[in-house]
Amino acid sequence: ELRPVLYKTLVECLDPSEDLVVRLTAAGAVKAAVDEFEFNTEQFLPYLESYVSLLYKLLQQVTECDTKITILHVTSFIIERVGSQIMPYAGDLVHYLPLLWETSGDHNMLRCAIVTTLVQVVEGLGVHSEKLHPFLLPVVAFGVDILQSPHVYLLEDTLDLWWAVLNNTSSTSTDLLQLAHYLFPLFELGSENMKMCLQVVQAYILLFPKEFLQTYGDRLLKATTELVNDLNREGMLLVMRMVELVIRVFPEQGPQLFYPLLIHALDESLEGEKASMLTSVCLSIISRVILHCKSCFTKLLQEEAQSKGCEVEEVFGNLLDKWIEKMPLVNPVEREKLLALTLTSILTSNSNAVYERICGILLAIVEVLNDVTKCDNLGAQVDSLVMLDNEPVPTGEDESEHDSRKIELSRQDPVHTVALKDYLCSQMRALRESLGDQHFEELMSQVDVETMQQLKLYLEGPGVSQQQNHALGGHNVLDVPRIANSNPT
Repeated sequence: ELRPVLYKTLVECLDPSEDLVVRLTAAGAVKAAVDEFEFNTEQFLPYLESYVSLLYKLLQQVTECDTKITILHVTSFIIERVGSQIMPYAGDLVHYLPLLWETSGDHNMLRCAIVTTLVQVVEGLGVHSEKLHPFLLPVVAFGVDILQSPHVYLLEDTLDLWWAVLNNTSSTSTDLLQLAHYLFPLFELGSENMKMCLQVVQAYILLFPKEFLQTYGDRLLKATTELVNDLNREGMLLVMRMVELVIRVFPEQGPQLFYPLLIHALDESLEGEKASMLTSVCLSIISRVILHCKSCFTKLLQEEAQSKGCEVEEVFGNLLDKWIEKMPLVNPVEREKLLALTLTSILTSNSNAVYERICGILLAIVEVLNDVTKCDNLGAQVDSLVMLDNEPVPTGEDESEHDSRKIELSRQDPVHTVALKDYLCSQMRALRESLGDQHFEELMSQVDVETMQQLKLYLEGPGVSQQQNHALGGHNVLDVPRIANSNPT
């Protein structure tokens, strides 16, 4: 491999004893050498300290803004390539960038280059970048403040920096929370930077759950509800992902706070395209509302029924029809299981809309069971998505603080805490008890033979746990005679 020879040669060309033109040409060659598809970090690491030091000296020496920008871009690119490996060597650069920022004056393109470099520095330093907050937060405030004319140049890059700061922060601070008030004027600019703004919002929700929504919840709702009517489906998806996160963090209060957006989620669930990520997210939102805030769901159905001039049960039935129709197209499997858990929860809702669709509902649940069930070493059926309390979660080397917060949130999610098969068994037992044996048998007679056979494999087959046997009430829930169809009353 000749790359190490090249790296060594370029280090020599960057030496301060060389002519400035040679050093600048070498800096450009370094970027080209690092910007290779087959770039190998391990081969480059022995020269990393030298490159960072020599580029820093070159940056200090040159006076032209364009030249400083070029060197910053090379430095930024190297940091992006090596990631956290930059940590031991970033000290001089970290101390110099604030000075360069202060002296940049009205050179907005230089400021952009500084911000871009800071993004890579923050990502490279990870949680250690918190020490830079006294410098970073004012830079973010300056770049996203629409009252400052340079925001026209700085906004996009500064939003990236804001996200990087939140992504790599482990602890909260008043200054960081107060910075969030700059978000809401940005929503008024339209949808151009909305994706990044909503990513920043989601990072705040995970870092400052109570404080952020208590301080800014009303403004966030106002900003997003004013936007939704003018958004395309991609924009709506971004907003609905944010709504779902709020409900995941605050299962009971979230639906109440963002109720106006739940109306859009219900409309999309009823009318949206089949194979649509937006429809999948909206069905997930409605699922979480049913599971955690039934009063909000009831209110949604009532308002929809009133607007359509029909009965609530009819709206509920239409929703279930769309739900069952779209479930096979929902992804990933975690969303599919969430929808199945919700269908399982409504088995005991004493609703004719549910009873009339019992075959489709049970078939949809069984198909999800097929996807999530596996056998353990003892041959028992287990839910592959359930996380045990002591179960380690595989993490990548580059996992950020934000990633860790998302994992902790997942550990509390019903998708990862509730075994679908056990919950279905419990609900079937409760359904039998609420209907009585005769009506239960009449209801089950509507289910096709193949679906019944698959249900038996899960609820009464080999590997059934003691917990499930107890839930079955000592007898097979599905061991019922085949009789003529009739709706239970």
